[in-house]
Amino acid sequence: MVNQLAKGWARTGLALVLLGAAAGGCAREDWKPEVLADTSRSAEHVSLTRGREAYKTYCVGCHGVDGDGNGPAARFLDPPPRDLRTGIIKYAAVEAGQLPHDSDLVRAIRNGLHGTAMSAWQFLPDRTVSATIAYIKTFAGDAYADDEPHVEIVASLDPWSDGDKTEAIAEGKSIYHVLARCNNCHPSYVTRQQLYDLSKKHSGVGISSFRDNMYDAVSTDTEWGYKVLPPDFLTSTLRTGTDPNSLYRVIVSGVGGTAMPTWLGALSEEQLWAMVHYVDSLISLKGTPEATRTHEQLTNQPEFRVPVEDTDGDTEASEGDRQ
Repeated sequence: MVNQLAKGWARTGLALVLLGAAAGGCAREDWKPEVLADTSRSAEHVSLTRGREAYKTYCVGCHGVDGDGNGPAARFLDPPPRDLRTGIIKYAAVEAGQLPHDSDLVRAIRNGLHGTAMSAWQFLPDRTVSATIAYIKTFAGDAYADDEPHVEIVASLDPWSDGDKTEAIAEGKSIYHVLARCNNCHPSYVTRQQLYDLSKKHSGVGISSFRDNMYDAVSTDTEWGYKVLPPDFLTSTLRTGTDPNSLYRVIVSGVGGTAMPTWLGALSEEQLWAMVHYVDSLISLKGTPEATRTHEQLTNQPEFRVPVEDTDGDTEASEGDRQ
């Protein structure tokens, strides 16, 4: 454990050294000449110039001079820094893959992305953040001129907000495993027998064929040129936070450039919030003995046998299968 911590600090330290070197003098001085050549001193020019200087100070070490995600520290970082030239970011309150709003960029800068090298820049003045966003947009060329961000996704009122969440969690469990099939990429959190029963109740046909390693996440391709591992909600750090509104935003919007789709319009608001409460119930177990017990029970469960219907139409299964 000590060696792992030491290696982690070493990687972080090296990245910070490279970031400092890039900010201090490794960046070329002819960035975006169209920005610097403007002598009108218009408000837009002043803002872009301020944004350029802020980007040079805080961002270039990871995201690179050209915003391509290839700064000097990038090769040491996993996941790698975002390529800002596409105009698309992973976590935005729009349908996955659409242009973000400024508020999405503000949230990413202010809050950072947990579990990554993207720090939370809370101390920066608002005008510096706004100027940095204006400058970042220049990397995407005409993307922002040719297309407008989609309607911002805002969390609706939670229809399960009153009283006990037991019913919402149970509904969310069924949606997660059967209707939305989130467990195609994320881990499953029910036994094979329970998955069979949930699907039988939902559609009349029980799932009896299961993917290999169904209690682990599946590495998936991204449009960014590398693979990602979807979070295991019992163990993983979620990038954008675990409060209900953040969970709702990611579930509804999806994650740009990845296999995580937008569920906007595909599920009702009641179903979406049920998913939020179910995922939240899993997150609440993180780091607890119950999370460890749950994983052990799932990975060491008895062999599944497809239930056989008796002559009365009732389903029979061994006691061991119905844990």
